[in-house]
Amino acid sequence: MRIYATIIFVFITRQFFSQNLVRNPGFEEKDSVYYFGAKYWSVPTAGTTDFFNVPDSRDLNFFGGRTKANTGNGFAGFIPYEYATHQDNYREFTTGELTEALKAGQTYPVSFYLQLGKKCRYSVAELQIWFSKTKPEKTLGPNPTKEKPQMEFNIKPANATQGNWVEISGSYTATGGEKYFTIGNFLSDKNSTMVKMHVPVKGSHEWAYYYMDDFSIGDTAITEIPNDNAIWKPDLDTTKLNVAVPLDIAAGKRIIGQNIYFENDKAVLLPESYPLLDQIIAAMKDQPQLKVEIDGFTDANGTPEHNMMLSADRANTVAGYFFSHGIDKNRMTAKGFGSTRPVADEGTDEGRSKNRRVEFVFSE
Repeated sequence: MRIYATIIFVFITRQFFSQNLVRNPGFEEKDSVYYFGAKYWSVPTAGTTDFFNVPDSRDLNFFGGRTKANTGNGFAGFIPYEYATHQDNYREFTTGELTEALKAGQTYPVSFYLQLGKKCRYSVAELQIWFSKTKPEKTLGPNPTKEKPQMEFNIKPANATQGNWVEISGSYTATGGEKYFTIGNFLSDKNSTMVKMHVPVKGSHEWAYYYMDDFSIGDTAITEIPNDNAIWKPDLDTTKLNVAVPLDIAAGKRIIGQNIYFENDKAVLLPESYPLLDQIIAAMKDQPQLKVEIDGFTDANGTPEHNMMLSADRANTVAGYFFSHGIDKNRMTAKGFGSTRPVADEGTDEGRSKNRRVEFVFSE
């Protein structure tokens, strides 16, 4: 039961504190079932990206082999590379729409789930996303634009995605005004990196065919701070969180919560954290004018992009816990700083443990 409750809890957190800007992110709203018919999604080239909806599409041809959606019923499928095709550089692309334009200079977390079809003999090592201010016009060429895509994702190892849903993530710093994004393989056959998969020849296909689901572009910008490898020292009155000692919570105070625990490399809050968080909740209910900024931090293990998003997700999870216990969402902000503000030496286990923390900054 705890796992089920946690899933609902994280969903609520994302809705209120890191709203997904992608319209119809899981392809659940459909205009038609066969080929492409997902609301707010379009195909910018002559390629035929496919839309599936299970169980509505249970009798349709799954071009990479039968599968299920990552969540819900809807998902999409496309070919980023085809071997021995009737035309060179055959590609399929998909364009999604955002609920609002991105803000210049802000860095946004971007993620989606990807699965290589079980019957595919090939995979690609890279996929790209191109952000645009206007919806791409339909073109008969292989690519929807001559512009260089702003994001590239490394899809390795290839066998990890074959028959399995894998989360692909990164971050994008907007130039301002971007309202659409297009995903696919923008590289030519000559410049693409292909990997031949070990699948039985009988019933397999001479292409790389990927399913995709659950796109997310968060509206909470990631705060990126240059890391000069110095130990960061806060300038506010600081208290280390200790469940045995009543907390001094007031405007102008900062509390370092190193005793807040999550599942490893996830934003799932563990029950050991509840007593400390409950003290803060009680204090905020006693001081209705008090506001809190929740800052998430990680150690330096992992990529900077992953750590930035993980820290933001954990801060959002804590904010969601507060909200579920009666704290108005307008009294909270949640930010992720990744590993950019270490408070201890990253060269030791003890130092890394101290750097993994959540901090609370109170104001009125």
